[in-house]
Amino acid sequence: MNDWRYMKDRDFKEGRNYLGASDAPTIAGINPYQTPLELWEIFTGREKGFTGNELTKWGHIQEINILAEYVQKITGSSEQRNDFITSRVWGEEKFNKFHSWTEAVYPENNRILSHADLLDLSGEIPVIIQAKNSGEFAAATRKKDVNKGYDREDMTSNGIPLSVYFQEQIELLTYGLPRAWVAVLIGGNSWKLYGPIEYNKKTVEKLLALYMRFLWHVDKDIAPTPETWSDVVKLFPNFKKNTKAVVSDEAEIECRQMLEEHGKIGLKIKELEGQKDNIKNALGLFIGGNNYLETPDGRNLASASEIKGRESISVSSLKKFPELYKTVTEVGLITTSDSYRQLYIKGTPAGNIVTYTLLTTDDGEKWKKSRKKYTGAEKKEAYALLKSLKIDCKWEKV
Repeated sequence: MNDWRYMKDRDFKEGRNYLGASDAPTIAGINPYQTPLELWEIFTGREKGFTGNELTKWGHIQEINILAEYVQKITGSSEQRNDFITSRVWGEEKFNKFHSWTEAVYPENNRILSHADLLDLSGEIPVIIQAKNSGEFAAATRKKDVNKGYDREDMTSNGIPLSVYFQEQIELLTYGLPRAWVAVLIGGNSWKLYGPIEYNKKTVEKLLALYMRFLWHVDKDIAPTPETWSDVVKLFPNFKKNTKAVVSDEAEIECRQMLEEHGKIGLKIKELEGQKDNIKNALGLFIGGNNYLETPDGRNLASASEIKGRESISVSSLKKFPELYKTVTEVGLITTSDSYRQLYIKGTPAGNIVTYTLLTTDDGEKWKKSRKKYTGAEKKEAYALLKSLKIDCKWEKV
């Protein structure tokens, strides 16, 4: 076990210049709420970090109860549970062999540090306890993606989100411990304990490599590769109207392949939206002119409401009366939102997939046209094969 200490800055008022375990999902590129570029901007002082909201506030408040439930499970005593809550409320760092507000630094790099929610030294092998508070909907995302949400039946390490698994691996690394558990309150009324989460050397090595690469970007003040359109806008804040970026031949193939996939997805979405409309119309026949559609035992299935017409004013029409427009603007009745940059994908609308005809030649003069029509993906594979065989070829867009 590595050296650990009690936190001096529990509320993080002094800021931080280190990477924590909670940064693991972002650095690994699996955090839907933050990209590596956005984290880099915080580290380099370009942006302010997230300071919390009502959700995180109540998550911290519930943390005491989540950990207290663990203490009762281990000790078998509700009295111990209540005493632990009292201890935490008074801000005491130690309750018997349970330690709160601790931190440990990775011995080989003091810029990697983590804070265990609870350090349990009551057993033969010390363990880390991570407290999580999840809404019913967030936990239910597990059904759609096994890397998200919490499994209601699998209480092993496989039942937690990948982001939490990565977070625990970094905590185990910094504390030098082999095992952790994750205590979760789901929907405010269901407490679960997942684990054990065992230290995985291969996973940690990969995460460490990403951590070191990120710190390199920080030290060199070089932005990480953008992952989202908002990242691109941040890296290129000055928009140059009527300018063009020209892709290379190989990049064109890749771009067209993505455009084709975009078109296919658009078709699928259109088809699914049509199916949704059909279902909505069918349910509308059942509900008729009523407000609610219910089962015989009173369960609500659907509802209808009458939306009143909204009053609106045309700003363009108002501008025809300059004095009036000036007056309503000055009193704050007309406000202008901040401008933003929108990305429009052109060239391959849904249902119009670009295809190509292949032309080859043996003597450089007579070209033979293939009967097969190639999509962008097929074109890329065929091009690579013909190039390896040293066969001259060219393509015609159908």
